[in-house]
Amino acid sequence: MSFVYIKSNFVFVSNIRGISFAFYKTRPELKARTYTFTLFYMWLDVSVFAISCNDILRDGSIKDFSRDDLITLSSSTPQQLETCLFLLGKDEIDFGRANILWTTIKQVYGSVEDIPEDTLKQLGWIISGITADDFYNISISDIDTVSVFGIYRNLSLQQLTALKQTTENQWSRKGPEQLTSYDLVALRQILCAFNDSEIGAIHSDSYRDAANELATLYNCPKSALIQLVNLATDETAFGKPQNWNAIQVTSIGCVMAGLSSAAAIPAESMEGITPEIVKCLPSSFIKTMSESQLQHFTTSAASALSSSQQNVLTSDQKYALELAVKGLRYMKRSLSENLHSRFFQGKALHKTPKQLNWCSTLNLSPDDCQD
Repeated sequence: MSFVYIKSNFVFVSNIRGISFAFYKTRPELKARTYTFTLFYMWLDVSVFAISCNDILRDGSIKDFSRDDLITLSSSTPQQLETCLFLLGKDEIDFGRANILWTTIKQVYGSVEDIPEDTLKQLGWIISGITADDFYNISISDIDTVSVFGIYRNLSLQQLTALKQTTENQWSRKGPEQLTSYDLVALRQILCAFNDSEIGAIHSDSYRDAANELATLYNCPKSALIQLVNLATDETAFGKPQNWNAIQVTSIGCVMAGLSSAAAIPAESMEGITPEIVKCLPSSFIKTMSESQLQHFTTSAASALSSSQQNVLTSDQKYALELAVKGLRYMKRSLSENLHSRFFQGKALHKTPKQLNWCSTLNLSPDDCQD
């Protein structure tokens, strides 16, 4: 909201964008005029300076609008709001802003139950601001709506659980054993709210056919990942981890974090890990990877590891990751170990021209290559 305050002998009136539109000195003889001026702008605050969808469309996003600005959208009609709804949730936003926009939409339509499904499909990141109570009351009967809500929006487990209950009651009305691969693709993140027995009842061949779309499930509980990887390792899906190839690793993705460790997966199959998969792999699982496995990451995947993911690695694992970043993932472990443990730790070793060339390739200083 715009605000007016008097401090010392100044009156400052600010519009809803936080930009001053009046700044003037008061004088005793103008006291009445000053208060009239102030009241006039307080009226303008509501009637003139509320933002509209035209403002959103002009800017192309809501990043420059304050929370108070967004609240004023509640004066819009449903028809007006529809014109810019796709922009309101286009970019990732925090829960506070998302919740303000969701509350505004409820006010425009009158209630949660009155919001049309076509409007729900356009919410984007506004979904992250829907409370668990409201998830129980939204209307979801179309698979396209479920697909929109199944995309990752950083929902809490409480929100996901409420959303799962709604989709079961209003949309699928199926038991887990009846879910097809199309259903699983639509549900995506909502599967993270399924309990162990529910995931265990899903047919492994249905999971297999949907696996590519489930490869980047974010922040799923460990128990859910364990059950999903049990589906993945079934003979009717992808079989034992030691037999997985790179294409299968790409399909399984972050579900592999349900394994107790990565040890059984062939090192060369790690070429199937993509940057998107890296982002959803828990640090605790990456920590179980061998240097050989990390060396087989593609350059883009190795570069995608966050600082928190790298921090759990040993020095040898970090070195292997550095080789992958530099595109040297096929370098033999024996030579890597020689360079790292002897060159870098100062142990005497006669360096061949080939080994010295590796030092140059790795951008090591001359001192690093001294005995």
